[in-house]
Amino acid sequence: MTATGGATLPASGSKGEDEEIRTLVSDVKEKLEEAEAMEASAADLEENLEYREAKEVFKRALDIRVGALGNEHVLVARSLNCMGCCLATLGKYVEAASLHQSALDICEARNYRQGVATSIGHLGAAMLKQGHFFRAKEYCNRAVEMKTRLLGGRHPSVAHSLNDLGMVMYELSDLVGAERCFAEALDITNDEGNLEAARSLGGLGMVMWEYDSYQKSEVHHRKALAIAKRMASDGHPAIAESLTNVGVAISCQGRLSEAEEYHYQALAMRKRVLGDEHPDVGESLNNIATVLGEQGRLPEAVHCHWRALTIWEQSLGRCHPCVASSLRWLGRLMSQQERFCEAEQYHRRELSIRQKVYGCRHAEAAWSLFDLGLALRNQDKLVEAEDVLETCLEVEKGLPGYNAGNAAAAITELDKIREQKSDIQ
Repeated sequence: MTATGGATLPASGSKGEDEEIRTLVSDVKEKLEEAEAMEASAADLEENLEYREAKEVFKRALDIRVGALGNEHVLVARSLNCMGCCLATLGKYVEAASLHQSALDICEARNYRQGVATSIGHLGAAMLKQGHFFRAKEYCNRAVEMKTRLLGGRHPSVAHSLNDLGMVMYELSDLVGAERCFAEALDITNDEGNLEAARSLGGLGMVMWEYDSYQKSEVHHRKALAIAKRMASDGHPAIAESLTNVGVAISCQGRLSEAEEYHYQALAMRKRVLGDEHPDVGESLNNIATVLGEQGRLPEAVHCHWRALTIWEQSLGRCHPCVASSLRWLGRLMSQQERFCEAEQYHRRELSIRQKVYGCRHAEAAWSLFDLGLALRNQDKLVEAEDVLETCLEVEKGLPGYNAGNAAAAITELDKIREQKSDIQ
């Protein structure tokens, strides 16, 4: 017979054979205990922010379990998920997703429903980080539904998946859905001062700044920062994330020097803990560049955006939404310096990414069309600019939660173009 897909046990018979079975079972038990101890050690390393070292220990634990149990055991699935989460923290989202998919396959084959729910949740989070928002939404919805059914609606794991789903909704510009998810997650944690509560508050703060409620946003992010500092080790990614969010909230209020300080703090933490090439380092550089640009320090801003773009292209791929964000800001900086041809090229590439990720009828695509239209108009490419801005206006009018201000901006630019065309004729 086979021990859960691992070593083959001899059939029971003579005393010698029975002793061989006992020795083999004892050996497997010792290996599993060793793997369990290794996972606990790896978790301690993560707690101390030693993620690269933790990854290696998780890998050894996985290898031991595969050797003892074979490739299809639920304990192997657990090791795959642990290692996947560690890789995700290190910004290795594609590798993480592959491990979580393998864990999901094992749990589904074994009909281990709680493992299925856990693996689906991790897979959704990895898809979110890769910018695959529609797939992430599907996985995160399934995780919330399964965990609620298996664990009850008040379980901390449900709050975690609600926060993931809220982030997906936010990225897809469903602010009502995002706010609902973050509020439900916060209600589950009862604002008890854990990192999941900090995530919920951070999410609510992000929604607030989209509503232009910058002071409320700052309040939420400062609460999240206080929790993260109290609950996590110095330099923890949750602290850096909250510092970043506070920086964005106060920059929206015009407090640019103060915002710059917060972003530099986050950058230093991320480089120290996660390494110079981590996607989060790219985010901090992008935020610093934005603040520098708003202060009129254009050469410094361009330099930081280029560094962010390079990191994101190398770590996330050339078609990730973060890459589109860098291209947008670089295009706008080029326009500020009247380098409109370069601006056009940046915005064309940005638009291509936005449409691929979100579809042609999304708010992000509308903004890209608007910026491209301006770059074209400033080069007197009036016919093409008019066509692009008309498409922008059409998209804006068809969006849920129609934004009259955005539509009015497109109409104003169209009026300018038509006046220019009339003067030429």
